[in-house]
Amino acid sequence: MSRGRKPAPKLAARDNRDIDAEPTICPRAPEVVAMNPYAEQAWHLVMDNQTRFRRQELPLIEQYCMAYAISRQALDNMSGEYGTIKTTCLTAAGNVVQNPDFRTWKDAVNQMRQLSGVLGLDTLTAERLKLTQAATTSLAADIPKKVMEAMRTMQGSNG
Repeated sequence: MSRGRKPAPKLAARDNRDIDAEPTICPRAPEVVAMNPYAEQAWHLVMDNQTRFRRQELPLIEQYCMAYAISRQALDNMSGEYGTIKTTCLTAAGNVVQNPDFRTWKDAVNQMRQLSGVLGLDTLTAERLKLTQAATTSLAADIPKKVMEAMRTMQGSNG
């Protein structure tokens, strides 16, 4: 009889590939997005001919599209004659207050701004990603050269 702790059962070997990390093409908008014309429009602007997004990013893209739809609907509600935007309205008591749709629009735009940064949809984030990728590629190309130079230097000093 053995004493002590029993060994942990061995788990089956797992495939190290992360299916969710692979790029995905999603030609059709999710149902909740497709039901709203503004959201579907945003979906196609973001997703058409895109392969850089991963499956786990799709809910964020869906949220971005819904925020866009909310912002557009709020703008439609605030639109007045001759293209003016009504940012204030009158209460039943006759007081002038901020239009509730203005707050809705502002919140949706802030959510879109935040999500666009997370997803790399805005220009600044896209440029940062390109610079990061370029720097990584440059470093990867420089490392073998530096190793070879160091080896030559070591061989020259030893020989």
